[in-house]
Amino acid sequence: MKDKIYHQPNLAKSWFLALLCFLALCMQSCRDSDTVISSEPEDTGSKAEKGDVMGLYLLNQGNMGSNKATLDFLDLSGDNSENVIYHRNIYSERNPNEIKELGDVGNDIKIYGSKLWMVINCSNKVEVADAYTCKKVAKIDIPNCRYLAFDGGFAYVSAYVAPVNMRQDAEVGAVYKVDTLTMKVVDKVTVGYQPDELAVVHGKLYVANSGGYRNPNYDRTVSVIDLKTFKEERKIDVAINLHRCRADKYGQLWVSSRGDYKEVPSRLYWLKPNAAGQMEKGGELEVPVSNMCIVGDSLYYIGVQWNETSKKNSIEYGIVNVSQHKVIAHSLSSAPEIQSIEMPYGIIVNPQKKDFYLMASRSKLLGHFRDFLERGGFPKYLQTGSVSYLSSLYESIIFRDVMARNGLTNDKEIKELAFYLASNATQRVTYNSLGKIVGIRHPETIKNYLEYIQQTYMIFQLLKYAPSVKTQMLSPKKVYFIDNAIISRMGFNVTDNNGVKLENAVFIELLRRGCDLFYHADKKECDFVVREGVRITQAYQVTVKMDDEKTRKREIEGLQEAMEIYDLSEGYIITLNEKEELTVDGKTVHIIPAWEWMLK
Repeated sequence: MKDKIYHQPNLAKSWFLALLCFLALCMQSCRDSDTVISSEPEDTGSKAEKGDVMGLYLLNQGNMGSNKATLDFLDLSGDNSENVIYHRNIYSERNPNEIKELGDVGNDIKIYGSKLWMVINCSNKVEVADAYTCKKVAKIDIPNCRYLAFDGGFAYVSAYVAPVNMRQDAEVGAVYKVDTLTMKVVDKVTVGYQPDELAVVHGKLYVANSGGYRNPNYDRTVSVIDLKTFKEERKIDVAINLHRCRADKYGQLWVSSRGDYKEVPSRLYWLKPNAAGQMEKGGELEVPVSNMCIVGDSLYYIGVQWNETSKKNSIEYGIVNVSQHKVIAHSLSSAPEIQSIEMPYGIIVNPQKKDFYLMASRSKLLGHFRDFLERGGFPKYLQTGSVSYLSSLYESIIFRDVMARNGLTNDKEIKELAFYLASNATQRVTYNSLGKIVGIRHPETIKNYLEYIQQTYMIFQLLKYAPSVKTQMLSPKKVYFIDNAIISRMGFNVTDNNGVKLENAVFIELLRRGCDLFYHADKKECDFVVREGVRITQAYQVTVKMDDEKTRKREIEGLQEAMEIYDLSEGYIITLNEKEELTVDGKTVHIIPAWEWMLK
């Protein structure tokens, strides 16, 4: 996936309908209630292979407190395109009458029968949708719910029960039993402290109790629940701060411990039936496991472990043979993409081809950045999500800082001009063309209006670079806004306009860095060139993606022309999430994601 899935080079495209939850940090804000959000399809460039598999659902967690959990879908079917298409935020599109995000912190996602189940833990609910259409079916209220398991027509949901709160006297947790036909809670059983993953084996439900709220007094048990009576029979002592719990084909349970993040390391344990048929602790493997997937005899794991001494995370990958109870590989692949992953979160494996998908932390920043592109950075607007606040701020600038300060009386002209600019940001304009559009006869009046608005720092005019100042002044200008929220909410946009928002964001970042900016236009166009002293020293192109040959050719040739004219050895193409480095006629072209470039 582009947000980001890493996979083996021999990726098989048609396989089981798989589900995986991963993290995606977003800005702490809610979308406006009147905003309809369309899904964002993106061509991955990989060829689809028709088969039994439809695709892969991914639940984006969203930052705690932000109400920004979202649902994406990787279409592997080949029915709608010969390539694999990644669709972002499909839940909002398929459910236009519902709130635009799923809620606060997506934690688990599974399919049972024809239904898609999603645990949104801090929103205290389980959302159920049709697995094929993604249309909402039901909402089930469960306090601080965590993970799902299914058996015999029932869903079992682990729950911390108490609100998020780190304290020694935190309440004991529970498992809720939900009828999958009526979508009603029919029973509840108390288990250990802060229960996490759970699994069903031979009529018993096993629940990994973490006790995470009670640090350092973690729980260390697996609760055993008889599904016929729905009573806790006993607890199995395993290790502190348990998390993952998965069953293999041999009737064994594999349970991970997070450790205490200091002296006690993360470890993997297996539980097996004894002679009486009761599950007991079988042994431990000295590998850190933060997530895992079992296919056949193989347990594929990723391990992210915090080192208190170095103040860094260590990352480990590997494969365990579940029948032999031993690690048979300390890597998953030699693919260079894997080595570049800064923070892996999830893994899922194709049971037929043994290809795997990894969820990487790059998605965290990308999710954050996408939200920034759409909503900008006005603090109060981000806190409230109020369009009315943004409108009042906008009108205050127009009436108080532009009109009143400059003694203007025709608010209609100023408002129409500002509206047109917000609807056509980053485009080249002339005073004459603007005058004709808004009905102002004299270009000098337009020039004055633009200068008045620019004095408020709401807009910036970008000149064409030329050795002659006269040429610069007479050439068309490009107009940018101080914040993307004005473009998104105050202008008129019939599309998502991501290209405009990305270019505007890059302009503001270059301005923030103190760059003396121009645009280049000769036979080709380059979005930004930077002047230092008397010469141009940097050149930038901006495009959302370069996945088709026409776009790629245009962006490279425009940058190439600027590098040739200004004698530059390197240039940059800023994208949404593509990264590449290439050499064109002996010059280096850096293709880099905007979020990564802005962190430099």
